[in-house]
Amino acid sequence: MPGLKGGDLARYYGPTYDCSMKITSKGQVTIPLPIRSEFGLKPGTDVEFVAEGGKVVLRPKTRRKDPVEAWLDEATGVARNRTSTAKVMKLTRGED
Repeated sequence: MPGLKGGDLARYYGPTYDCSMKITSKGQVTIPLPIRSEFGLKPGTDVEFVAEGGKVVLRPKTRRKDPVEAWLDEATGVARNRTSTAKVMKLTRGED
């Protein structure tokens, strides 16, 4: 952004980190603590690597639910009243 300098950039874009690490012979790298803390990357977090515009981006992996699973999650617990199943069925059929 034109006119932004130094600390203004951090306030505009958020914190920036200048860290360098070596990739081990096993292809592993340690993510610096400030970055893990800032983005909630805890041990066991699944991450994905994405190539974007000449950069490699590391981000937490989001699990995509299939539509049926998503619907079940939404529908679970919707009927929280204490009406019996028999009464609900009667209401559904228009018998009450």
